[in-house]
Parts: sequence; structure tokens; C-alpha cells
Amino acid sequence: PQLKPEFQNKFVFRVNARPAEVLDIAFQNLRGIIRLQDKTAIRFEYGVATNHSVNIPAASGLISIEFESTGTFSAIQFRTRGHTRVTEIVDWSAVPSNTALSFFGSANLVKVPLTAPSSPIWQSMFAVCEAFNQDLSMWDTGHVTKIDSLFDGCRLYNKSIATWTVGQITGLNFLFNGCYAYNQNLSNLIFKASAGRAGYDQNCTSWNSAYRPKFTGA
Repeated sequence: PQLKPEFQNKFVFRVNARPAEVLDIAFQNLRGIIRLQDKTAIRFEYGVATNHSVNIPAASGLISIEFESTGTFSAIQFRTRGHTRVTEIVDWSAVPSNTALSFFGSANLVKVPLTAPSSPIWQSMFAVCEAFNQDLSMWDTGHVTKIDSLFDGCRLYNKSIATWTVGQITGLNFLFNGCYAYNQNLSNLIFKASAGRAGYDQNCTSWNSAYRPKFTGA
């Protein structure tokens, strides 16, 4: 008889959403089986970024998505069709530290937890989240290595990250690209000279040049 898969790596992710939405979830580099809260098991091939859609109930409010897997995966991208529905990420504390998160294109996302994600990879986490303007100055960034495109396309974003620890960051390409409102003083931040920074301040039309960070670290 065929053995039943042994599910592990369980965690719950919670969001606030508007009604009648479909949330697309893309799993990257997944090997094994993933099972969502409807207990449907779906098998994926290793190394293939595969999408799975979760139907959010017609009533708006807090949605809990439960994950169980037989293997590992390196990233989950939460995307909303129409880019209008998800307004708040309520809880990501149970997401494994080896799993990156992205909310690309969630145009009405305005609130996330006050505790930073445990993953060291923050690439495109809030890219094209056009309404996002939350203060993240209290986040612990000592473990973070990649912030490429973190706020790319966040046209309203104008909060200081001058308190962040950045000495270990290796990539900030297009970090503030298209942040037209941004004008915070980050001149105290010193990134590695070798850190990738292509277009990090591109289209930042309001940003005082004297406020840009430095790139003189080892």
C-alpha cells in the first residue's frame, strides 16, 4: 500500500482581506508536497516556481492560511489578483527563517507586523505596494542580506530606516526606485562598498542628495 505523506514544517499565516478575492501563492524551489488549509495535497517538482490559488471567502476580515509540507521551499510570494484586496499582514511569526516573503503588487497593503520577518532575504517584499507607508524603524535587520527592490514602486513611502543595521547587506538594487515621496536622511547608514546598488535611488525625485547613504564599508 502507498504510504501517506508525513507532513511537517507547519505554520499559519494570517492576512486581512477584502471580500471576493483570490490570493495567488507561488512556492519556489519546493521539493515534496504542500498542503493548504483546505487539506488538499499538491505535489510539485523541485526547482520549479509553481503557483497555487487560494479562494478567500466572500466575507472580508481575518483569513488564516495553514501550511503543511513534506519538504522545504525557499520562498512564498503572496499576490492578489487585481492588486486590491489584502490590506494587512497580521501574523508572520511562524514562517520559517529559510522562507522569504513577498507581497508584490498588493496596492492596498498598509500594515504589517512590528516584528521583522526572520528570513535574511527581503527582496521585493513590498514592491509595488503603492499605498504602503508604515514606520519600520524598529525592525531588527542584523540578519538581513538582501533588500533589493524592497520598496520599489512604493510611491507614497517616506519613512526613515536610519536605525537599521546594514553592514551585512550585499544587495540593495532598486531599493527606493519609484519612491517619489521619499526624502529621509539616511546619511548615517554605511553599506559595504561591494554591495549591489544599481538604481537604488532611481526616480526618487524628492530625495535630497545629501541624505543618501554611504558605501564605504569593508
